Amino acid sequence: MFQINKVVFDYIIDEMKPLVTCEKPSFQKLIMELTGITDTSDTALLPNRKQFACDLKNRYTTYKDTLTDLIKKHLYICITADI
Repeated sequence: MFQINKVVFDYIIDEMKPLVTCEKPSFQKLIMELTGITDTSDTALLPNRKQFACDLKNRYTTYKDTLTDLIKKHLYICITADI
């Protein structure tokens, strides 16, 4: 089930979809069909937005800490932005 969560999470992040996407009936049906889940009582195994919100916060914190550590190792950095 972890693989399902990872794939769905990556899809939502990559496509910049709202977290509630994973709770929409059509999306749940798609995941159930693709994974072979046939029993509707197994829908508890599908990811939900509260899980994803927690995962997103954890990944953000990890990414921010990693990036901060990389920046601290250098005396100078050059940043450009196109507006």
